[in-house]
Amino acid sequence: MKQLIIAEVNTINNYFRTQGIKAKVVKAENVLNSFIRYHLMLHNSQNFSSVEKCLRELNVALNRVRSKFNVEVTVIKPIVSPTFGLEVSHPNPQKLLWSIRKATSTKAHSMLLGLSAIDSKTEVISLEDTPHTLIAGMTGSGKSVLLTMMLMS
Repeated sequence: MKQLIIAEVNTINNYFRTQGIKAKVVKAENVLNSFIRYHLMLHNSQNFSSVEKCLRELNVALNRVRSKFNVEVTVIKPIVSPTFGLEVSHPNPQKLLWSIRKATSTKAHSMLLGLSAIDSKTEVISLEDTPHTLIAGMTGSGKSVLLTMMLMS
């Protein structure tokens, strides 16, 4: 895992260098075995849109690196707030399962959303408490997967 992260950091930094983008990875963080967050430092003369424009090509470059480790990368998700960075799917994601006790003790019309990135507790949403929800994201970020999972739970 550590070798994969080092290889991906080098790939991201080299890609930025070849594209003339003044940015570099300053920290890599494994978040709950769910995704890897690469914190970026962007030079003052550079804007976020220069990184955003090259995400598809960067995704291809990371796929090449991961193929050497026999793992896949899904679409990169840029994060802007509170820190600037990139989130890449974890090569061995943690399975999310409801226990029988959790499923029977949860209110009716509730849906499992996932694990909290802060305290790793299961996140549940109740349609009785929240009748309206907006799900937004860039193409390929998993909106349909999230909706399917919510409906199935």
